[in-house]
Amino acid sequence: MRKTLFVLVSLLVAAGLAFAQSDDLVNGKFKTTHKITVEVYDRSNDGGSKPEDNFYTDYIKQGMLRDHNVEVTFVRVPRWTEVQAMNNLLAAGDAPDVCVTYDYPTIQTYSNMGGVLDLAPFLTKYKAQIGDLWKLLGDTNIYNNRDPKAGNVWAIEGMRFQNMMTSTFVREDWLKKLKLKEPTTLKEFEAVLKAFQTNASTLLGADAAKMIPFALGVDVGWGVRNLAESFIPDKAADDALYIRAFDDRHHLWPNYKEAIRVVNKWYNDGLIWKDFPLYPVGDKTQDNLTKARYVGAFIGN
Repeated sequence: MRKTLFVLVSLLVAAGLAFAQSDDLVNGKFKTTHKITVEVYDRSNDGGSKPEDNFYTDYIKQGMLRDHNVEVTFVRVPRWTEVQAMNNLLAAGDAPDVCVTYDYPTIQTYSNMGGVLDLAPFLTKYKAQIGDLWKLLGDTNIYNNRDPKAGNVWAIEGMRFQNMMTSTFVREDWLKKLKLKEPTTLKEFEAVLKAFQTNASTLLGADAAKMIPFALGVDVGWGVRNLAESFIPDKAADDALYIRAFDDRHHLWPNYKEAIRVVNKWYNDGLIWKDFPLYPVGDKTQDNLTKARYVGAFIGN
């Protein structure tokens, strides 16, 4: 599976190097303590540790202080409204020194405003100090966003290492209660959704009216990903898929529209949560309905 890339506005070490004096750095460690702030996503995971204060942030903070004499403070930013949040932080002069975003046009906007550090000279001058990062990313990712004429590097591409994407979830207890087998085909999956719908009273009792056979969010391309990709011909050429995949929801892939026709049918048949278009990306209503046990199936992380 192709690794997903995300964009870094700066580097932890480079952020420190940017304001360091040449005589303040010995073997990659500053003589005087420097302080930097680093953005971290808040994905609103219920029951999880604080994004800015956990085992991993402690590991980074301890290592940066020990090895480079840099104090790191993490700043949480909501994942789903990151661009708006960063705009507000920049306007207030409180933006973190090191930021992460999936939205490269935002970085281009910041660079035009003089709000982003040009990493090009630091990448060249201090390549030896960030050898591990260079070995991991290689020239391709380090220089992926380099301006071909001016040579500026406003951001470098990082890498995500999850080996799994989305999965399809179905209520096992409902299957057992209705004496249904786990669906293995599209036809069987649709039959299960219809069984949930017609047996709402059996499954939810007094809450039967709240039955949602299949939960879908406003980001339809993500919420039907497994279904949609199952429609893509196995023999589709890699170069054709690459050319058609400039939209990360792959709407132009062959047969994709057939999957959407199925989803439209499900919606019109009442198998899909009817109010899903009303809630923006990042809203927790769908998650809350699932936790309340009204949802029979969904596709997600």
